[in-house]
Amino acid sequence: MTKLCRIYTVLWAFVFAFILPSSLDAQIKIIPKEKLDSIVNPTLAPISKLLSFDKIVLDAGTIAENGGLKTYYFDFSNISDEDVEIKRLVTNCSCVVAYALPQVVKAGHKSTIKVLYDPKGHPGKFVRTLRVYASRLNSEDKLALAAFLKLKVHVTEN
Repeated sequence: MTKLCRIYTVLWAFVFAFILPSSLDAQIKIIPKEKLDSIVNPTLAPISKLLSFDKIVLDAGTIAENGGLKTYYFDFSNISDEDVEIKRLVTNCSCVVAYALPQVVKAGHKSTIKVLYDPKGHPGKFVRTLRVYASRLNSEDKLALAAFLKLKVHVTEN
């Protein structure tokens, strides 16, 4: 019986010394601080200078979890002499849906991004983000990040 214990001990020592550390290294990835910062505060494209938002952070305050859909608005202006098209709105949670009204913003005109937030199943304090991608109308520009908006909300359980 002691011979069998020694074999198991040697086998486990081998696993802990050689196999386990290499498999742990494959699972742990260290992300540089610069990369994390770029995710939290992304760099805006030059097209962002064409749009002027009244506010980029909207504090929704405290709402009830079973209070139903809430609607919020981000107003902005096209301060350039070119028409801009809002092509894509990307949120960080499926509880947030956004629409650009209208999608093409004429030079010198105002527009609104309508945000619908469903607090159901999301109690707690959150910052929901919205990335606005746009391009100049009738140009060969690539789609670019034009704005990074935040909706702060505190959802209470009922």
